[in-house]
Amino acid sequence: MEDSVHISVIMPTFNQCAFIRRAIGSLLRQSFRNWELVIINDGCTDETEEYISDYMEDGRIIYVRNDENKGLGHALNQGLDASHYAYVSYLPSDDFYFPHHLESLVEKLSKDDV
Repeated sequence: MEDSVHISVIMPTFNQCAFIRRAIGSLLRQSFRNWELVIINDGCTDETEEYISDYMEDGRIIYVRNDENKGLGHALNQGLDASHYAYVSYLPSDDFYFPHHLESLVEKLSKDDV
């Protein structure tokens, strides 16, 4: 199942430039590689866009930018609308994943009793 499973990771952000690189880096270091990241810049007024510009070269990263802050619920819905996969995970921009986080989720999904 692991090769056929893909996960959309939703990451809304508002003025978290001090932490967002750590969050994205933790996703890049995942043992499970079949993911896309949907970053929703929810009207950031800090240097978030500049801090993450080098990540935009990765084809797995989708970037959505709001001109003004619309709130977490709206940003999450935008992330769901922009995602391509049936399985979705949430990664706050001020948090991080341990290296096998997505792999452990896929293992749970592949069990017969799920």
